[in-house]
Amino acid sequence: MDQNKKIETLVKMIKVSDFKAVDRINIRNHLLQHIEENPAVSILDLVRQQHRQEQFSFSSLLLIKKTMLASIIIALIIATSGVTSVAAEGALPGDILYPVKININEEVRSAFNLSTDAKANWEAELTSRRLQEAEKLAVENRLQADTQGQLRQAIENHFTKFNQLSAKLAQHNDAEKAAAVQSKLESILKAHAEVLLGMDSDTQDSNLVSALAADVLDKAKSISEDRGKNEEDSTNGSAVDNQAAAEGKQQAAQNKVDEVAKLIASRKDRIGATVYQEASARLNDAITLVNDGQIKLSAGAYGEAFANFQEATRKAQEAQVIVNASESLKVDLKIKHEDRLDDNATSSDSINEIDRLLNQANGNLNLGTSTGKVDIGIKAGDDEGESDDSRNGLTNQNINSREREDEREDNDNERNRGNVNVNLNASLGL
Repeated sequence: MDQNKKIETLVKMIKVSDFKAVDRINIRNHLLQHIEENPAVSILDLVRQQHRQEQFSFSSLLLIKKTMLASIIIALIIATSGVTSVAAEGALPGDILYPVKININEEVRSAFNLSTDAKANWEAELTSRRLQEAEKLAVENRLQADTQGQLRQAIENHFTKFNQLSAKLAQHNDAEKAAAVQSKLESILKAHAEVLLGMDSDTQDSNLVSALAADVLDKAKSISEDRGKNEEDSTNGSAVDNQAAAEGKQQAAQNKVDEVAKLIASRKDRIGATVYQEASARLNDAITLVNDGQIKLSAGAYGEAFANFQEATRKAQEAQVIVNASESLKVDLKIKHEDRLDDNATSSDSINEIDRLLNQANGNLNLGTSTGKVDIGIKAGDDEGESDDSRNGLTNQNINSREREDEREDNDNERNRGNVNVNLNASLGL
């Protein structure tokens, strides 16, 4: 059967809305076989290459061989048909459709991200997707050492690509965009680490989960440091430029706060009480930061205002991640709210908070080992220069710190309970 007839047959099969299970299997097998024989990746690379050379036009697609064009058509059918593609979106590592998810669905979407900041944001989104997969496997007690290693390597690859893209933005005198994408990934990494640490510590995967969380937090800390430098660079321009940057960030922060306020209100009955309280508390922090930023903006302190609006966006983003995670995983995560140190948003505050979570992750690793669980540690090469002892060691200071945090939790929750909905309701106009 020639390529055109094969494509026509596959399209007709996909368009049938009332097919049996055996038909679905046949469709999947035909598609996967054809994709393997005619990889679509070469097409995506060609599109990217043409774009880089600034010579791309739709007419250039006519130069592609018919057999190669057939591959991209099949890929697009899979990505838009609602048959294989939709099913693959929920696939996890080890599932039969997982290769379709990462090699077709995500590659097709990736081809449409042409600007550097769009590509960086997509790598941040891919990082989030890998972490969501790890969380889902962990809550189902399916996170094995090999799967965890596979996901950690994928996250490392996305992180490396992200750093290259954000560095490219900074090198092209676009520190503001670099700081924006870094701020987004920082909040994604931190929030997902908290989700991982907030799971039930009695699961069989607890050491694997804690090791992954520690690795993620190391990356969040690195991003936070780079983001702080780019924020400083982005506010070293003229007063007019700094004011424009701060005002733009103000609008972005307010939009994010409004979006997350609606999300929390709509998910209240579908998430746990602890998660609702924590998300609302973070949203209140975000609203306070926006208000503080507006005061600084009016006073002409544009750099400080910019930093406040950036942190407000991160706080709202963190709330969004934990709400979505709680709803998806159907668990009430054990996450504790930490008050901000002061009214000035600084990189050191973010790093201190990440360090606190790192202590918790490392503590969980050590406690997991002491209760008879396997100590998987960190694979050689994942964190150069760090020994297993430095990663897994839990000092008395860390133990005492965690005990003090536990003692404060009830008082913190009681204090927040009366205030947690005030700014949330105000934001929603209730």
